[in-house]
Amino acid sequence: MRTFESVIRCVAAILLGAVLVAGCNDAEICERDCPRVGGIFQVDSSTMTQSCAFEPWLFGPTIELVQSEDTAGVRTSVIDPVNQLPVTLAGQVIRPDDPKIAGFQMRTETSRQATRNDPTVGRFELIFNGSVSHEEDRAQLNATLTMTELVTQGQSCQSVLQVVGREASGGTGP
Repeated sequence: MRTFESVIRCVAAILLGAVLVAGCNDAEICERDCPRVGGIFQVDSSTMTQSCAFEPWLFGPTIELVQSEDTAGVRTSVIDPVNQLPVTLAGQVIRPDDPKIAGFQMRTETSRQATRNDPTVGRFELIFNGSVSHEEDRAQLNATLTMTELVTQGQSCQSVLQVVGREASGGTGP
């Protein structure tokens, strides 16, 4: 059973993820002695909240966030369903005010066909933002993968995938 404090932490983690996605926060990019975001997270839920005509990049049953040795960088991979290849996203750890929650922001640009049946190659931007909160003995991941087709004319389309997960094994705390 969750305590009131753990529920509040969970809500705070979700809100931090939303703030990071919106790009309007007071949190700062961490440059050294950064909080821990790295780990392997079992995906509890994965929800597509917006979709486009292109096939979205996906996560497997686990998400591995690899934190750099200097603790300031972080990377992960998503699966390109068109080419059946991993695509790496890299970025920075974000230091929020709450020491029990750490954020991250990653991005990459890539080119590929929109679907397996469409020979036209498009350019896409992938942004993965979120937070890792440290509750009890396991870390909680709340994150959003935003996939945007970059077009030169007309209106671009965004697919948004929200994921929630728990660290696959007992964590070591913040």
